[in-house]
Amino acid sequence: MIPAARSLSVLAAALALAASARAQAPQLLTVLTPAIGETGHAQTLKIHGTPGDRAWILVSEHAGFVELPGIGTLRVGLGADLLALPLGSIPPSGVLEASSAPNCDSPLTQAPRFLQVFTVGTGFAGVTGLGLQHVLNAASGDCGRAVRAAQPIASGEFDAVLPATALELSGVGADFVFVAGGALVERGSGYAHLSGVLARTSAPEQRFLVELDLQQASYPGDIGYPPVGAPRLEHAPFAYLAAGGAIDPETWHYYEQLDGRLVGLGAFDGALLSVHRSGPPLQVGQGANGRNATLGAAAQLEVQVLAAPKSGVALTPTGIAELRVDVGGDVDDCVTKAQPEAKWSASQYTHAFYLPEIGKDFAFDPPGRFVELADGTARLTGTIRRAAQPSKAFAVDVVFAERVNAGAAVFPPAGSPKKSLVPRAYVENGGSVDPTAWHYYLQTEGTLTGIDDYAGGVLKVTRDGPAFQVGYGANDKNLRWGGSGWLTVKIASHPSFTAPFPSALDSGDINVELGGCP
Repeated sequence: MIPAARSLSVLAAALALAASARAQAPQLLTVLTPAIGETGHAQTLKIHGTPGDRAWILVSEHAGFVELPGIGTLRVGLGADLLALPLGSIPPSGVLEASSAPNCDSPLTQAPRFLQVFTVGTGFAGVTGLGLQHVLNAASGDCGRAVRAAQPIASGEFDAVLPATALELSGVGADFVFVAGGALVERGSGYAHLSGVLARTSAPEQRFLVELDLQQASYPGDIGYPPVGAPRLEHAPFAYLAAGGAIDPETWHYYEQLDGRLVGLGAFDGALLSVHRSGPPLQVGQGANGRNATLGAAAQLEVQVLAAPKSGVALTPTGIAELRVDVGGDVDDCVTKAQPEAKWSASQYTHAFYLPEIGKDFAFDPPGRFVELADGTARLTGTIRRAAQPSKAFAVDVVFAERVNAGAAVFPPAGSPKKSLVPRAYVENGGSVDPTAWHYYLQTEGTLTGIDDYAGGVLKVTRDGPAFQVGYGANDKNLRWGGSGWLTVKIASHPSFTAPFPSALDSGDINVELGGCP
């Protein structure tokens, strides 16, 4: 990439040379495939032109509509963010290709880029071709995108300070926030899934598992964009680009179909509510949550009670529910041992780590941390001790990589999911646990470093069997948000002052609950 000032001066010179031309530059054939990219997958731009001509690409964060005499219509914004980048000369074949594969850190996962190609003859002797506008969009794919309650900002452009909330459910509670999970997965196919555990800040025992399936995506550049009813604009007018602000609704994207469920947990155990779109389509983009200018999402929801809580707590939702979230960053959960519940699991072991040859009761003390990073990796850290012999302990550091979300070509991974709960726990048998909403990590690699009685000892752990799985019911012990995986365990060194590890040590499990810190 060349400096913006230099690129714009070159562009200005090229356009000035062409401005005196009597006819507009002919249309240049440019093809972007696929129309919507996805992290980790290549997106290719093919430019069909005259061999020897030099191709340039105009890239802007905003759309434009500028008529240039002798050239044609520019459909990219001519603001300070505009870049003109050289792509090279058209080869003898007449087709020049440029491709890219955005990663999870790419700004394209937050906002699109508007681009247009033009070609210039030898010696910059005028513009020889001008392509149509394309919009470079990238879905987050197998990245880890956290979803949190929208944080209101007080200013003249935004609403007055309000409590941060993810879900306002009139008649039930207006203060639901994410306390476990909380992720938005978007695929290039136009499918997305939003999931996590919600709890009321004023009554944390009142909880729901939320799972929303989003379909019929509408991105900038699509035919019929924006869809009917969109965008929903809630900030003051001068917050938006058209009035000099920073928020540009033309960069947002939408999901016209929204269907899902709220599964009661805690005080709401036994409840089941259906969720559908009501009003404008769900919108995603910078400033789209109506509470701040960051990347977010918002939708109005129709909620109906299909089953009441077992405890007799009344659920009487009234009116339209509001979903407002911030999107992005890491998911940081506290980690505790997975407590088996007899009605859901046949397991007799309560643990975070199961190392059968040396201890079946290792638990985090204090709670550990499980951080799912936006780049699609995760890390589990903390100290585990045996319940029966707390002096036998390890410092845990395990890294998980190659995240696989719903909608991926390899979803679920081979050998996954591992379903160890009783059959009636799963949705196919009328239960609430839905493995199709879990996500997985194909790689597991870490170290258990001995402390106290195990000082000097080191164990290396790697994946064994099914991929590490994360989600509601995924810990294979109970109906809570958690994770589980199976390990190959190798001895790197033995303890310095106590008996060596058993030579038969070669396997283990991780079974943990994930959620808010105490």
